[in-house]
This record gives sequence, C-alpha cells and structure tokens, in this order.
Amino acid sequence: MPKSNVPPRDAKALRWLDDYQKVSKWLSKWDLEHLIEENNGIYKIKNFFPPFVAEEALNILERLPATAWLSTAAKEDYTHNNIEHSFLSTKTGSKDLEILLRVFSILLPDHLNAFSAGKYQISDKIDTHDDRAYTNIRMEDTGEVVLCSRDVTLVYHLTKDWTDEMGGALVDLETDTKYIPEFNSAIIFKVPRYHQVEPVLERSRPRYSIFGWYLLPGRLYELYDGKNTNNADGDDNAPKVEEKESGATAKNLSSIREEPEKDQSKVFNEPSIL
Repeated sequence: MPKSNVPPRDAKALRWLDDYQKVSKWLSKWDLEHLIEENNGIYKIKNFFPPFVAEEALNILERLPATAWLSTAAKEDYTHNNIEHSFLSTKTGSKDLEILLRVFSILLPDHLNAFSAGKYQISDKIDTHDDRAYTNIRMEDTGEVVLCSRDVTLVYHLTKDWTDEMGGALVDLETDTKYIPEFNSAIIFKVPRYHQVEPVLERSRPRYSIFGWYLLPGRLYELYDGKNTNNADGDDNAPKVEEKESGATAKNLSSIREEPEKDQSKVFNEPSIL
C-alpha cells in the first residue's frame, strides 16, 4: 500500500496546546500592546511557540481535508467595501485546529478575538487595505450580540524555507517593510494600518498561516462608505477583505457580520479529548 502523506499527530504537542498553564507561561513573555507601542505600531515575534509545538501547528493545517478549506475571494468593489483578494481559510475541520486557534486568546485576555487558518496558493494575494472592520460577537455566557471593532491584527506564519522569490510577503506600506513568511514567527500590528500580501508565485506548495484579530466593543473608527476614492494613502477609510465561511462563522468581514461570531475569549473551559 502507498504511504500516506498526511503528517501523524504529535500527542505531546497537542497536550501542550491544551494545557492552559504551559501555554500561558510561554506566551506571557510577550506583551503585545507594549511591543506594538514601542515599535511604531508593528512588531515581529520570532520563535512564537516551542519548536515541537510549531511543527505540530503546521501539521494540523496540513492534515486538514481539502473540503475544510473555503474560498475567500472578491474583486475590488468600493461600493461594497471590498478590495481584491483571494486565498483559502477555515476555522473548522478538526478538533486539533480548534485547540490551536483558541490558544491565541491568551495573548490579549481583555479582548475578544476571531482567528482562522489561512492557505495561499499560486497567485493568491490581498491588495492594499488597513483591516478596519466591525464584527458581531455572540457571547457564550449570555447569548448577547456585541458589535466590536478590530483593534490588533496577528499573523502567525507556518511555512518553512520560504523566500522572497516565492511571493506572498506581507508588506507594511507605512514603513515600506517586507515581511517574508518565516516559520514560527508572528507579525502583530495596530488596526488601522495599511498593508498588503503580495501574490504567491510558488506552485509546488502553499503558504500556511494562522491569522486574526483582537476585538474591542464598539465602533473604534469609521468604515469606508464608497464615497471617498482616495483610500490608499491618507487618513481616510479603505475597503476591507471579505472572508466567506459557512455555518455560524463569518460571512463578510468587510462589514458587520450577518451571523454573529462565537465568543472565542473563554478558553480551556472543558478538557479536550486528544
């Protein structure tokens, strides 16, 4: 029989991800808000997880079935607050992915959050945008729906041996800095901030990441309304990325969601079966 290309599960790494004390101790070394404030609004964290955990994080994404990945794409349409973008994303597909995604809430416990896995293939990209968006969050304890704004963006890169020639770099347009995806590193920045993801040029393998936002209740800023077209360089509002997902997750991240996100701020409430 042919050998499977699906990476095996690392039980040790999964137990670590499911252990609140171990995860909290490791991540406590990074004060995201302080790092952002002291570094002109954007910062790169290297060695985000212990190496064996980062390896399993990549394996979790590689183990997901093709049917779990959903197309996230739109053409530029200012009237609907969209910019041109294309990639695959998911919040579901395995219990292991759920365990991985909920870990990110520990970094900013006073915020709500919404995280997904990302997969960029040949020609996938995101044009210039600043991540401003509103999100409806349904609170687990009360069922109340709270309108929130993105406050901090985090992108955790999970692709090995990536080079500039492969495309797919995150470009910070406010400092003209290119962040080539580096395995087990995270980019954090304050919203709004103009940036883009260059088109992927590599055909042989995808660019993997975990991406998402830390949210605060209320409207922290105004959104682009389709009337101001000078959106690429100034203090005005720019269109957002539209992310389409199924079920009770996001249908449109470029405006208020039609179906509220589930509150992901409470973690490790129940033991997981590994």
